[in-house]
Amino acid sequence: MAMLSGLFGKKKELKGDDIRTLFDTITVLREPVIVQTSSFKYVSDILGYDHQAFFVKNTLSRDEVLYQIRGNQLKVHFPYELTMYGGQSRLTGLGMVGTNHTLKLQIPQALVQTESRGAYRVSRFPETPSVTFTTDNFDIIKARLADVSMTGAGLRLDPRWARGNEKLAARLHLILDIKLTDDLRISTTGMVRYVRGAKMGVQFEDLGKRTKDKLFKFIVQQRREEQRAMIQLRSRFEESQTIGDSDPAAQQPAKASPTGKPTTLLVCDDQQQIDFLSSALGRKFDLIFAEPSISDIRAQLALNPNLCLMQLKSQDQNQVRTMRKAGTLLPPGCVLMFFGQNMDEGFVQRFESLDYPEGILVDLTNGKKLLVFKQIQSYYDQRAPR
Repeated sequence: MAMLSGLFGKKKELKGDDIRTLFDTITVLREPVIVQTSSFKYVSDILGYDHQAFFVKNTLSRDEVLYQIRGNQLKVHFPYELTMYGGQSRLTGLGMVGTNHTLKLQIPQALVQTESRGAYRVSRFPETPSVTFTTDNFDIIKARLADVSMTGAGLRLDPRWARGNEKLAARLHLILDIKLTDDLRISTTGMVRYVRGAKMGVQFEDLGKRTKDKLFKFIVQQRREEQRAMIQLRSRFEESQTIGDSDPAAQQPAKASPTGKPTTLLVCDDQQQIDFLSSALGRKFDLIFAEPSISDIRAQLALNPNLCLMQLKSQDQNQVRTMRKAGTLLPPGCVLMFFGQNMDEGFVQRFESLDYPEGILVDLTNGKKLLVFKQIQSYYDQRAPR
């Protein structure tokens, strides 16, 4: 029953360790996340997370990823402690968790409670609940249950009581009897919070520990049923996420993201270099990320980047060979560049002797973001398709 303390003491905003605790919980429970833009909504399972991103099972079509998700400002919503939290995110790439294709989404810096009511409400019931309440004038009234939470209920009134009955008004005290199942009956006092037409909101006053425990378990079970129903509505055939050479769209030149910025795939496993290039390029390029492995690079290329920046480690010749091979996999129209740091003179000379255009190799050693940005922007402008 640890979640009950969270229910009545939940925070309006989560940051830092609180967000990590949220992701620990919802990953274990395989909770769904809602991903939204101004014109698109997607619901799917969370499969995992790391210090930068969380991974959502991807059953979207290629076009939905390219034109609805990529490059757009995203709002993400998570069910947690019987309420909902939301924040800002963006797509940072594609990936795999086990055998599942995933969307890699940036972990929000802050999450704000988006459920405006006192607690998560259930509106689907395995049986038709019966509701009776008594006013302080000893009127016995029957109603239908619209929704229920740990703190109250929404009732649908009989039309005879909904039309001009001044006896039902805010702050009126009631005696409630709600039968949810054969094993769960809520018999308690309550107070009317509002009456709007045939709908009335009631706040519970004292449930008692045994009823609280049973109601909590009921709400958790029903919440998960509702979430599964949402996911089924958004489910896609698995083949829709398979992107092969036979896909005509895969042969099309890369297009700019919906923001109008070129999409840049940054292939790197050095956090300092990732932070440096993100800061240098972030205003003019939309960034997605990949580990320096052929499989991860292939997954991110499904997003059709306009520019690909690949890290080279001059002391690791196997890694250099892998990155050069990966450079041959880029889609038509994607501009290739390499970058590195503290590269010795012999390495630079060997690289320049290869059949690559001048300016393709970027040296980050001097640490000057403006110079690095200008070199990358200039090279991209010269070679990007018009």
